[in-house]
Amino acid sequence: MAKQKQIICFIDPEKFGALIGNNLPNGYEIDDVYLDNGNNLVYVQNEGTCEVLVYVEVKSKAASIILVPDSFNFQYAPEALFKVLWHNGTNEASRVQRLRDTNNFQGDNKSMEEPDTPYQKIADLINKKVGVTFDNIYKDIKNYDTKEENLTDDIFNAIYEQKDEDAIEKAVSKRDKYIIEKGNN
Repeated sequence: MAKQKQIICFIDPEKFGALIGNNLPNGYEIDDVYLDNGNNLVYVQNEGTCEVLVYVEVKSKAASIILVPDSFNFQYAPEALFKVLWHNGTNEASRVQRLRDTNNFQGDNKSMEEPDTPYQKIADLINKKVGVTFDNIYKDIKNYDTKEENLTDDIFNAIYEQKDEDAIEKAVSKRDKYIIEKGNN
């Protein structure tokens, strides 16, 4: 039976390894780019324990967080509810969008692999930092909002269809108003 929630986290192994520091999981070797050879993932459990292994479907289903190197051809589709964390080097058009199009997708977040980001919180979980929990990291990754996405699509459609400035401005204003109202609730 699948876990209730998962996070799929695309990483640059070297940058993410720098966030973890000296407590790298066994098999996570930055100098030899062991993770970046397209064969290995890091499976992280709720309490932060990790395993570095080749893709194993059973391990993928059991993990709370799956760290996916940018070079890995990741085709797994979670059966549990999940969110995606990705960075500038991740191919959003293919990798993230493919996951967005699956049934259990709950949201995504683009972030830098730097301190004070969701990436750092995952590194802190691996380092067993007090107060860092999987549930808090999951909440930090924004939920997918169909209405906001549709309003944003309306803006792009107005631009693509070369509508006049008033139509584009009206679409932007409508989306912005929705975002402000959503923030006030």
